[in-house]
Amino acid sequence: MKKRIARSSVLHIILIITAIAAAMLCRQLDRIGTMQIFGIIRSLIYIFMFLIWGITLRNRIVQIQAKRFMTSIAGLIVFWVAIRSVKFVIAQSPFAVRMLWYMYYIPMIFIPMFALLVALSLGKPENYRLPGVTSLLYVASVLMVIFVLTNDLHCLVFRFPGEREMWDDRDYSYAGGYYIVAGYMLLCTIGAFVTLISKCRIPKARKTFIMPLLPVVAMVIYTLLYVSGEITGGTFIHRLAGDMTVTVSLLTALSFEFCIQCGLIRSNTYYIQLLRPCTVPALITDNDYNILLSSDCAEKIDREIMQMAKSSPVMLSSGKRLSSAKIKGGYVLWLDDLSELIEVNDKLAEAKDDLKDDYDLICEEYDLRNREAHILERDRIYDRISRETSGQIAVLNSLTDRFELSEDEDERRKLLGKMVVIGAYLKRRNNLIFISERSSMISEKELYLAFLELTDNLELYGVTCGLNIRLNKSVPAVAVMEMFDTFEKMIELSLDNLSAVNISVTLNGGIFTMTVTAESGTDFNVMNGDFVTAVCDDDGEWQIVYRREAERCKA
Repeated sequence: MKKRIARSSVLHIILIITAIAAAMLCRQLDRIGTMQIFGIIRSLIYIFMFLIWGITLRNRIVQIQAKRFMTSIAGLIVFWVAIRSVKFVIAQSPFAVRMLWYMYYIPMIFIPMFALLVALSLGKPENYRLPGVTSLLYVASVLMVIFVLTNDLHCLVFRFPGEREMWDDRDYSYAGGYYIVAGYMLLCTIGAFVTLISKCRIPKARKTFIMPLLPVVAMVIYTLLYVSGEITGGTFIHRLAGDMTVTVSLLTALSFEFCIQCGLIRSNTYYIQLLRPCTVPALITDNDYNILLSSDCAEKIDREIMQMAKSSPVMLSSGKRLSSAKIKGGYVLWLDDLSELIEVNDKLAEAKDDLKDDYDLICEEYDLRNREAHILERDRIYDRISRETSGQIAVLNSLTDRFELSEDEDERRKLLGKMVVIGAYLKRRNNLIFISERSSMISEKELYLAFLELTDNLELYGVTCGLNIRLNKSVPAVAVMEMFDTFEKMIELSLDNLSAVNISVTLNGGIFTMTVTAESGTDFNVMNGDFVTAVCDDDGEWQIVYRREAERCKA
């Protein structure tokens, strides 16, 4: 493939050199002869050559805006060569010659500007549009062109001796405005090249940018020599490249070609040669699925199968997948060998089934262990309930037996009242146990509800009750259990002769205090202990006080 590309490139270079050599020969014949036909042929050769170059740019450049700018550059070069030919072949009056000479600066100003726009467009998506601020370059270029074309009115670009009717492009000097125009062109040229190099992402491309730079440097040196008058008739440079229009145009085209060949400007050159040795089986067809191009390793595929791949990829029997994508004027199709992937996928499917079976077994084992743990936890809580309320359960069983054996209605009513009070205690005590299993702290509301239900049942039994709880915070479960058990023990001792009771629970100075005031003939001194104090006043009213520090309860 590389040899074919090399042969094609050599052929193009030979044709270009031959055309330039023929044009140079025509120039020499035109200089020594009297026939203008050689000058016309020379101009036509260059015009035709630059037209062909512009057409190839439209076919090669990928980025749409860069393509338009480079095509415009080719058109400006053709325009430059054309007006140069008209100036030397057709124009007769000094004014016409001078105006055609001024018009040289239309391409001379716009070509560097378009080169800068080309550089700014590179590296962008195909449909990218430059921002509006770049339109200032158009404004500046148009002003520069108007400045040159109106030189006869102000002579700020070129100065001429003698009368205006005799002004000639062979006898003039540069004014200050010329250097402004030349500086603008030079800045655009330098800006274009610097932008082009800075945007390049090709590995080691900065080492190869010397090739596009050489024509630019040669152009600058040539222009400086031409402006300074060093290139005059009789010198070797004048005989070889005395025509500034053609020389600058060729160097401009050469610089852009070097940029394309070095990869600084993206093109689709040699895509056909690159497709054939491609290791991916690929086909390019027209809209009717007639094969136009294919890689050497591509297989023959029926048209019906290619049409099926239009909507979605098609799996072939050989384990290959045919995919399709729409392109301009047809379709591109390619094959992916998925045989190894299919084999791996089958193994993964088997492994998935095995893992699913293992997962199901693990889930069943987990459920079994979870049920066992739930049963064990439930048994533990039930054991705790049975252990902590065994005394009250025994009392309740005893009351139940007495209730069943008794025939006295008054006694049965009292026994039933006691059973209701003990039952309310057991219900609320068990509820507090369940809450304490979830949290070490019990809310004030739960404490209040526990005492409220017990006092409500006491009032049904005939005991006058009062309840006052002021905490405004949660209470350690240990303290709640102890307070509730203390109150229940007091009831159990005095229920037969208890007439009134008042409960007050407070928190002062970090100490939980429960004060139970009871009117009863029972001696409560048996309740005295570490946290409980029972005292009887002169009126026979008992105060049972429970005190415990909050921090010790938490510990």
